[in-house]
Formats: sequence, C-alpha cells, structure tokens
Amino acid sequence: MFEGTAELPECTHPCVFSEANVLLMASCRIRGMLDNSNVTSHIGTNIQIQAQRMGSDDIFQARGYTVREDDHLSTIRCKVGLPGKPT
Repeated sequence: MFEGTAELPECTHPCVFSEANVLLMASCRIRGMLDNSNVTSHIGTNIQIQAQRMGSDDIFQARGYTVREDDHLSTIRCKVGLPGKPT
C-alpha cells in the first residue's frame, strides 16, 4: 500500500504524480516485515531506490531521488527481497 498517492483517471495503479525537480515523496506500507529485509522502490523499468524504514512502524520511504519530467505517471512499486540479493 502506498502512502500519499493520488487517484487519477489516467493512472489506474500507483504512479509518480509530482512536479519535476523535486525530491520524491513516496512511501509504502509493508506489514509484517523482518528488520533485516531489503525494500526497494522502483519507478518505471529503469529506476531503483533503496527504501528506508521510518521509525518502528511498517512505513518504508525512498529518499534522495529527484523526480524527472520523464517520471510523471510512471509506475511505482515496492519490492521486498533478502539482504544482499537483488530485488
């Protein structure tokens, strides 16, 4: 489940909805995560960002990525993997 996404007619799945040249503000909630799990956020097919757990809850946030014009309405998803293994 993504936090802070907008429901738009042109986007029927979680997608990037932001102005260009601003920091990405996407977070996902993943219940029952182990502390040693690897969570990444993927934008479209080419961008992969390591997500960080926010406090002790189930929220993971991708940080440090500046949205590009080409990212607008690209699919965004969280993936869970084992530490040290690609997701």
